[in-house]
Amino acid sequence: LDEVRRSGMRIVLVLSFDADAQSVASLARREGMVSGYAWLSTYEMIAVADMAGWLFFRQFLRSDMEAFAKQVSNYSKAYFDISVSPASVDLTYSAALYDAIMLYAYSAARVLAEGDDLRDGEAVTAAVRNTTIEGVGGTAVALDSNGDRIDSYEVMNYVVETGHVKRGVAVGIFN
Repeated sequence: LDEVRRSGMRIVLVLSFDADAQSVASLARREGMVSGYAWLSTYEMIAVADMAGWLFFRQFLRSDMEAFAKQVSNYSKAYFDISVSPASVDLTYSAALYDAIMLYAYSAARVLAEGDDLRDGEAVTAAVRNTTIEGVGGTAVALDSNGDRIDSYEVMNYVVETGHVKRGVAVGIFN
């Protein structure tokens, strides 16, 4: 933290395990490095009170994802005999996997409709890169020129509520 203070940096990206980030947050608070600093994490972690005000990012998903979580739960039970409660479904990964499969399915249908063969990798790749669909999370699913997904993220702020309950609150969207 001394190096951060000496450098004059005021935006700090913390890439670490939960326990290490919690230690950094506690030290930063003790050192008076909270006000005037922006502390960022790339994912939601187990927060402690000292992390109040920290920001993290997560894939943007519309708020009505309960039905999708229930479908994942039912499918897991029916086809894999795995019991998963809808509340425990990791929507970020489940939605991303669903979107990837659907992007391929729409692209494959496009390849076939144009009379091409699905064994033609160049035709399939071109179709995938030129297809945009609406994802299950409510955002567009498309790839950039490098083949990376163009995605939307929510900027979340850790807040501490009464009873020392910590949670993330959406404060912005990054497209």
